[in-house]
Amino acid sequence: MTISAVLFDLDNTLMHRENTVRAFAPVLQNYFRELLGDEPIAAIEAALLEADNGGYLDPNLGFDSLREQVGRLMIRAFPQLSDVGDERIGDYWQEVFTTCAQPMPNMATTLATLADQYDLAVLSNGPENSRLKSAQGLNLTMPVYATGRIGIHKPNAGAFASALNDLGWQAEQVVYVGDHPVNDYQGAKNAGLTPIWVEGFHQWPHDQPAKLAISDLAELPSLLASL
Repeated sequence: MTISAVLFDLDNTLMHRENTVRAFAPVLQNYFRELLGDEPIAAIEAALLEADNGGYLDPNLGFDSLREQVGRLMIRAFPQLSDVGDERIGDYWQEVFTTCAQPMPNMATTLATLADQYDLAVLSNGPENSRLKSAQGLNLTMPVYATGRIGIHKPNAGAFASALNDLGWQAEQVVYVGDHPVNDYQGAKNAGLTPIWVEGFHQWPHDQPAKLAISDLAELPSLLASL
């Protein structure tokens, strides 16, 4: 097997989601300083982390979008924010959160190393605008594919096939690196790519461990060289 390209997930693969939430917390506090100025930053961080839910909608809450979820839950945590309303909070989060994007450890050096030998791109679940803004916040220069634009979401094999078709890549020559055992690892495997799991963010759901896994992006170049 000859690997010629690497396709990445975004959240908790290239962008550290929790660190990005923590970076956004003081920005939000300053923007709504008349209402949040006296709140401990740790409390704002905790409320945002719960509302963001790792970038996923909480199925138990019934919200239609992450924007709505963040706006509503922040008002629950800080009732004084009801003076501005959940839509304004959600709009501000949607507009500014991705500008606070924080990279995963060793992201820049790893990508620079890989770029000498492999083609690189991103395939991420979510709206195109937020995915592009996150990539911009990380100073990524590779192509970014958002499933919101494709119209098919991971783990559906069609999401992977659409990106590969546009890139002109062959699935058997591509590895997919991501943190989610189903959306990323299993989805990529079903689509014919070689999956690599980023450990530390989701529990592995199977008795047998992932065939290929890393806990730090710095491990990726040597792992790829061994394939």
